[in-house]
Amino acid sequence: MKSIARSEKGATAMLMVMAFMALAVPLVTSMLGLSSVLSTDSRVKTDILKRQYCALAAVEYVRYLTLDPQTWADWWAAHPDGTETMSPCADGAPNGIIITITSDPNSPAVTDEDDAPDNLFLMPPPAYSSRRIQPVKTVETTDEFLSADKTPFTYTITLTNRSDSGVNLNKIHDALPPGLQYDCAGTSTILLPDGVTQQTWAPDPDPGGEGCPTGQETVWNVNSLPPLQSGESVVLTFQATRSGAILADGNYCNEAWAEPGDENTTTGKTATVKVGLVAEDYNVCVGSDAGVAVKKRVTNIQGVIPSGSSPPTETYQLEVEYTITMENLGAIPLNLGPSGPTSYGMRDLLPLGFCYVASSATYQAVSLDDPQVNIPGGNTLCPDSDTRQQLDWDFTGQILSGEIRTLTYTASAVTTAGAYWSDLLVNFSEFSGPPTYTWPTAAIIVRDHFDVVATLDGKSIVNFDLSVGSGSGTIDGYVID
Repeated sequence: MKSIARSEKGATAMLMVMAFMALAVPLVTSMLGLSSVLSTDSRVKTDILKRQYCALAAVEYVRYLTLDPQTWADWWAAHPDGTETMSPCADGAPNGIIITITSDPNSPAVTDEDDAPDNLFLMPPPAYSSRRIQPVKTVETTDEFLSADKTPFTYTITLTNRSDSGVNLNKIHDALPPGLQYDCAGTSTILLPDGVTQQTWAPDPDPGGEGCPTGQETVWNVNSLPPLQSGESVVLTFQATRSGAILADGNYCNEAWAEPGDENTTTGKTATVKVGLVAEDYNVCVGSDAGVAVKKRVTNIQGVIPSGSSPPTETYQLEVEYTITMENLGAIPLNLGPSGPTSYGMRDLLPLGFCYVASSATYQAVSLDDPQVNIPGGNTLCPDSDTRQQLDWDFTGQILSGEIRTLTYTASAVTTAGAYWSDLLVNFSEFSGPPTYTWPTAAIIVRDHFDVVATLDGKSIVNFDLSVGSGSGTIDGYVID
């Protein structure tokens, strides 16, 4: 006889098994499928991460190659086809990464200093003697809503050792414009070469006096500072306020210089503040002193022709137009000169390897006689491997207050990657001190350009542009594929 109870229990169990299979099996299957998907996703993400790591490793490897010119040259000697298989990321690239570096003829090889990367070069020592410390002056003013004449002014003088050896900085001089004096209610500070340590540093009292200086010239005795090494700077910051009534409308210019060097190191009339209704292009300084701003810049680069040399170093033929401007910032006329058989109005020292192009000079857009040059001379022709060509213009000319005079000329060169600077001296009979000096200026930047691609298992993982001057290279940007 069949037990009804046992039969009912079996049916119930079967129903439960069927229900489990109907519900649990799909759930387990989906979980197993999810696990498989997650595992695959994890592998994909891991592979992507490894590729990105390898891409960055390739970028840093190329950066390393260009840190030193000799390392860069040695790499090309060992890899003349510009290709290397490397293993910078272990099991991330078991078959290695292929790095391919090729010259890029479409990038501008020659530019002026405005387009130069910050790390491409450092200004060289000046070519003319007695100029070791270069002061550069800037100014910030008080908002006109708070002070109608923008006083007090906050001046910053950065003093840099431009020589190739250490120098003891003894004194810092500052000549304030009329109507201003050192702010006795404020403090002056000096930022040391480490860029972190800042010290309060009071100026000297007036000659024969005590306490705060009240004259237009302020002097800081800093001979207890440690010697400035080549390329190091100290930064002096102080405030100047009005010495009497509110400042009249006009340009308020400042001048700073240092010891050693004295007038050879002067900034000239600079750090201008326009007070009141002054036209933007009107730059004559308040006061009766003579003043001038002399600038040399690159205004055109043309005829750049690469020689087709094998990497890593290309040779370029080019022509450069230089423009020299002289602006009279004082209230009295300036006379360019003196003139004579052994004197010069203007002395311009071209970069090494650059040569003046005959009959290319104009003064105020009118043709100018060629300058005297120190090379060629005898058997020495320009360019010479270790002599910069010096141009002496021996002429006179008057520049009225507020006026600008312009001289342009062309120089040619056949040169390789590097930074090429000029130095300029100008004589004016109104100045009893040394000639006005520009410091090294008007840089020509020559760079070799390359395209870099890194591939892994036949696929590109990163590509970027590379430019190399006479020092370290610059990676202009990279794209990780």
